[in-house]
Amino acid sequence: MRYVVSNITLGNKTADYQLVDIGQNTGKTLTFSDVEAGIVNLSFTFGFTDADNQDGVYQDLPMMLGGGYHYMQFDGKYKDTNNQDANFNYHAIRAVDRTDPNNLVFQDTSFEVDIGRASINNNATIEIKMDISEWFKNPNTWDLNQLNTVLMPNFDAQILMNQNGKSVFSLGQITQ
Repeated sequence: MRYVVSNITLGNKTADYQLVDIGQNTGKTLTFSDVEAGIVNLSFTFGFTDADNQDGVYQDLPMMLGGGYHYMQFDGKYKDTNNQDANFNYHAIRAVDRTDPNNLVFQDTSFEVDIGRASINNNATIEIKMDISEWFKNPNTWDLNQLNTVLMPNFDAQILMNQNGKSVFSLGQITQ
């Protein structure tokens, strides 16, 4: 699993984007210097807004696909209806309705995550949790037997992912 968050805000400080790559164990820490002590708000965008999601802008990101970047690549295995191992590729991108090839309809499926307010002092560490199971259950129950691969060109699947992603992130432990 790897995913991108952008427009990261912690109190009076910001960062453009961060790639979190669970498989490579990278990107799980982001450091802000000189954040004012007190009560601060933490927010970010999951993925890139359409305005920010432009080919070639983020040379260090491996997730470009032509027309922008993946927001998330989540690959794995599940037990199918025959109790056999089967692959899934749960990839989140901007949704494109290709019903009329001469009139493509694009829908921004990035979303704002407001982690909330936290009281911090100098050298605070703020944990942001990701409940991976939420990608498959809230508010839409995901059936991997129906939606397991070739999800990028599936407009409706991208909308469902967008809806489910809004309950994935939460504030964890704050240590000071």
